[in-house]
Amino acid sequence: NNVNTSTSQNQITVPVLLNTQLSLNSANVKTADSYLGLAAGGNAIHPISTDWSVYAGVDLHSRNDMKYSNFDYISLDGRVGASFEKNAEQFQGGLAAGQFDQGGTTVNRNSKGLNAEWRHTYNGANQAVLFGQYILYRYPAQTLASNNFNQTIAGLGWIHIFADGRS
Repeated sequence: NNVNTSTSQNQITVPVLLNTQLSLNSANVKTADSYLGLAAGGNAIHPISTDWSVYAGVDLHSRNDMKYSNFDYISLDGRVGASFEKNAEQFQGGLAAGQFDQGGTTVNRNSKGLNAEWRHTYNGANQAVLFGQYILYRYPAQTLASNNFNQTIAGLGWIHIFADGRS
């Protein structure tokens, strides 16, 4: 019921501007529409030795609105890389790229970058993971180029399987 993910208010207050109220264009106010979404993807892993594997994957997401086609989008993301696994250690790294098209505009946004991950298995119930990603997002249209950005993500995780084996 909110295809443009906007507020339902046609005016907003901006505290930085001494609580000035601004009127929004009707295109920036909550708009209802139904849509059909599709998501598909997959990964392939191919061992090339006892320690090394290569991988590739692709994901597709699309949304087609019934009335407001300017909110339609299709997103295609892919990744390729290699993995090294020895004893309790696994290292993985690769390249990622994507394209996002919106409202019938081909190549609204491109992305490309690197990803890396390290996993250590302590025992059958405990595993640690450290990961990072650096992606460049670029808008080819000159009118959108000011939206270009670089994204760095890093994380640390712990996986634990409880005694019942279900968690």
